[in-house]
Amino acid sequence: ANEGLTLTGKIDNVASRYMFTQENGYTIIAIIPEEEVIRAGSLSTYMNIFIEIWIFAILFILVYYLIRKQIVENINKINQSLAQITNGNLETVVDVRSNREFASLSDDINSTVVTLKKYIAEASARIDKELEFAKTIQKFQSSYNNRSY
Repeated sequence: ANEGLTLTGKIDNVASRYMFTQENGYTIIAIIPEEEVIRAGSLSTYMNIFIEIWIFAILFILVYYLIRKQIVENINKINQSLAQITNGNLETVVDVRSNREFASLSDDINSTVVTLKKYIAEASARIDKELEFAKTIQKFQSSYNNRSY
């Protein structure tokens, strides 16, 4: 009736677990001391913890390298391009296209530089006109001062 169940009891005054089954007219009995069951359970727990720590460490390393490759290296490329732009090289083009976000950021920076170059050209043209106007005033004033009365 209890066939296949794990039972507990004392065998030779040692707390043990046992189970039995009957096959082909034979009774097969398996006995293991309770102390070994506990030790095996603890060992199994320690092995599971050890494996979980290794899996976590491997995943951590993979995520670290993935983040480094996909994000940090691309940010460094963008920063290098921005450093060149900041130092006055407005011909620098930011071209980081590893994913949609970096492509969008590159396009936005490049668009900003194009707009900046346009404003610089407009300001330069305005300054040139103002200088021409100032020269005209100086010539007029010089010719007015050189007139004799």
